[in-house]
Amino acid sequence: MGGRKRGAHTPSAQAACPAPGLIACATAAAAATDGVDGGSSPTAATGDGRAHGLAQWPMPQTTPHHQPCPGARTGFVFICPGRFEAQRGYPCAAGTGANLARVLLQLHQRDPLRFPSPQRADYVITNAWARVEYPALTRRSVPTLEEVLEAANLQRLAHELAGLHWVVACGVQAHAAVRALHAHGLLRAAIACERHLSQRSINGIRDAADTATRLARWCDGVLAQFGA
Repeated sequence: MGGRKRGAHTPSAQAACPAPGLIACATAAAAATDGVDGGSSPTAATGDGRAHGLAQWPMPQTTPHHQPCPGARTGFVFICPGRFEAQRGYPCAAGTGANLARVLLQLHQRDPLRFPSPQRADYVITNAWARVEYPALTRRSVPTLEEVLEAANLQRLAHELAGLHWVVACGVQAHAAVRALHAHGLLRAAIACERHLSQRSINGIRDAADTATRLARWCDGVLAQFGA
């Protein structure tokens, strides 16, 4: 997402987060970890998965915060759209999108039931917050947890995730939003909560030597939460 975002987590911070007390818990998790740099440099902003034979992508209904996919069973929730998403008109652009394309290849290979395609067009992709945020525009990169957990925002997110069987939440604000929906019976999908896919966040996976190995670890965490 555009700009520097805070929303990565450590496994220990996430494990301590029950559904009640979401704001306080997620705030602690965010404070305990480095931020995610979803802005990506212009040179990294070209490999976001657009060139995978997706002639009809983005779909006409796509907006900077939401990529619908009628009939999809799996979706991804990120934090909020930023500068690159606003420029391109679809969610999860630039470096974050490039890492999404990479993990989809692995997830599809390892768990084709939940991830039936390696192409991002075959999934719902949305954000915990619909408004574009980046410092030059809004003087910040992410929404507050209080904003994300507002009733109207959660209703919007529940509508965008309706009918899904599996949801992957990426970043602390996304974790808080999907857990709140789950706790209130507004989301029936199984959920997996992992760190944001920006390169800054992925670089925070310390037990790996390079990006490919770090992304494989990220996939390990998602699949383990789904029991795959």
